[in-house]
Amino acid sequence: MFFAEDRMLVPPNSVRIILDQWTNLKDMDAYVPLYNRFKLCFGYLNNGHKGKLHDIFAYNGLVCSR
Repeated sequence: MFFAEDRMLVPPNSVRIILDQWTNLKDMDAYVPLYNRFKLCFGYLNNGHKGKLHDIFAYNGLVCSR
């Protein structure tokens, strides 16, 4: 994620945003493992995603290779 932020593939402070969202979900009793939140973001990075606030263009690079 930090590489993606540095290369401007994802919005700035994406890691902080993910952590804040995870905390808010936990507080609302809608717990999702943090790993799943990051996995979702890596999927967006790999396949692309049109969001309400930001668009993430598909990178399809070695960052998400299995």
